[in-house]
Amino acid sequence: MSDTPVSTAASPDTLPAPPPVVGEPRGGRLAIAGRRLPLGLALGGLVGLVVKDLDLAALTSFGGSREVLAVLIALGVGVGWAAGLRRLIAALVAGSMALWATVAFTPLCTALAAGLVRSEVVEPADAVFVSFAALSPGELAHAEERSRVLHGVELVARGKAPLLVVPERDAERASDVAEVMQILGVGRDKLLVLPAGHNTHEEALALGRLFHERKWRLVVAVTSPLHSSRAGACLAREDVRVLLSPSLETRFDASDLRRAADRIGAFGSVIHEQMGRFVYRLRGWA
Repeated sequence: MSDTPVSTAASPDTLPAPPPVVGEPRGGRLAIAGRRLPLGLALGGLVGLVVKDLDLAALTSFGGSREVLAVLIALGVGVGWAAGLRRLIAALVAGSMALWATVAFTPLCTALAAGLVRSEVVEPADAVFVSFAALSPGELAHAEERSRVLHGVELVARGKAPLLVVPERDAERASDVAEVMQILGVGRDKLLVLPAGHNTHEEALALGRLFHERKWRLVVAVTSPLHSSRAGACLAREDVRVLLSPSLETRFDASDLRRAADRIGAFGSVIHEQMGRFVYRLRGWA
């Protein structure tokens, strides 16, 4: 019998496989991210829809497509979720839904809109001024602009003033105004195109100069309902005696925000105007 010890060590070929790492399924981090991405995109789509529905981009005066912005937000949130930022994304989704519900089902928007609409009985004046400032973004801008122009031309057609004044932005806009005047039977000679800037303050400066040069006594200003208070304050700052006659708002009822759909539709415009009023007062423009 041999005294040589028998080795009990297993050969490398017979060693058992190491146990899998807990919490990291087969395929690595990239595979995990891929599995998380669909849910992340769904959550991102929800956030994007809230941003679009409430028009939160109005806080920054963003004038681009709300649809494209919603898609970009969905992609960003989806990538963040897949990358492991789940707590942050969950808080963002919860906050978005809470804000949407607050706007839709509480008087928050109504309270914020208080004092934004200024409407007065129109008296005979020297001119009707149609503002092109603070228009809605994207495709909505054309409809809102047309509503303002129609109301301004209507006032001239009713004999409230002998002259319609519009800011000069481009030749196409002036041509559109002239076309509306022709349709409503108002002569092109009653149109005055005023060189002006691209915001409420610059329009007020230009109209103020014209008002004092021509020694007018009263102007009727036409703009959208929620923009009327700020527009009137800017004109008063330039010593322009003005009456406000807001145009028709087609997206919501600015004078009565009792319906959830109206509060949701108005929220972006309301916060934009409140921010505008704050900035204009800070700068001494209103």
